[in-house]
Amino acid sequence: MKSPFDFVKNISYTKEKMDEESFEESKKEYIPFIVNRAFSYYLDTVLLSNEMNLIPHLDIKLQYDFYFDVIRKKKRYSKWNKRNNMEELKMISQKYKCNIGRAKEIFNILQLYK
Repeated sequence: MKSPFDFVKNISYTKEKMDEESFEESKKEYIPFIVNRAFSYYLDTVLLSNEMNLIPHLDIKLQYDFYFDVIRKKKRYSKWNKRNNMEELKMISQKYKCNIGRAKEIFNILQLYK
């Protein structure tokens, strides 16, 4: 495994359980925060993600096994929420004398012409 997202793909779609040796080799790439956040974007896994967030001291292997055994095989994809740049939105709203909602619309239009 090369990244935490490979673990998410393995758990949710490919369903190829890793043995102890291969898991120990790729244990460094398993970042519980990223895996929990990835599963928090889906309706069928959000509660499981919340449970893992409640017990952060749990061993990484146990967390992987829990997710692997409980989550059903399904192809999952969602975009990650990204933070809006508030400084740019404030500058746009001051320049065009509009509210933040309108500034977001203007910002999106300006992004099209980059």
